[in-house]
Amino acid sequence: MKAIEIKLHTDFVQWLFQEKETYEVVEMMLFEEQSIEEMAVSCLGDWMPLSYVLNWDEIKPLLDEQKIEGKPVGDYLEEKHEIQNEPWDRDLFPHYDFYYNVVMDEPESKETDNES
Repeated sequence: MKAIEIKLHTDFVQWLFQEKETYEVVEMMLFEEQSIEEMAVSCLGDWMPLSYVLNWDEIKPLLDEQKIEGKPVGDYLEEKHEIQNEPWDRDLFPHYDFYYNVVMDEPESKETDNES
């Protein structure tokens, strides 16, 4: 099975914990041996807005290998603007093991100007 990382923007952590009181987050951090990012991923249910996915262009072609309601899965998710449990459906994706990971913003590639 091939592991596929779904990279999440660090703003995801703030979004997930915004409804919790500060003491709740501190208490969770005291009793869990995880970073706040790992804790956020472990607290996440099966719903994720696509706006937090940094590498959508990389994973969408893999999702598009299968269909839901007659549409490629990636297109279906784009229409809904969210991921629910689709990548973890073993009937749809028996060869991929999708997982979330919170990462810092990836630097944009700089194009060099080769003018003489």
